[in-house]
Amino acid sequence: VSTLIPYPLLFKAISNKIAQKDMDLITAYYQQLREKKISREGFWKKLRMIVGNDHLLKTTHCYENGTSHRWLLKMGID
Repeated sequence: VSTLIPYPLLFKAISNKIAQKDMDLITAYYQQLREKKISREGFWKKLRMIVGNDHLLKTTHCYENGTSHRWLLKMGID
């Protein structure tokens, strides 16, 4: 799985679209990824299960197809 969007920006973009308990779970999985307790592929599987593949793809494609600044504005991130 490959993405050009930095994880912190991705998390910011999806945080207002999912429940806080789900965001907490994603944050915990991300910490496991950073500590090399789970693989990048394993992290993305968990992320897709929580967020939903369609929403995740739309978020990353939106970022990849626009400039970072325009994308940030569209996602409501300043």
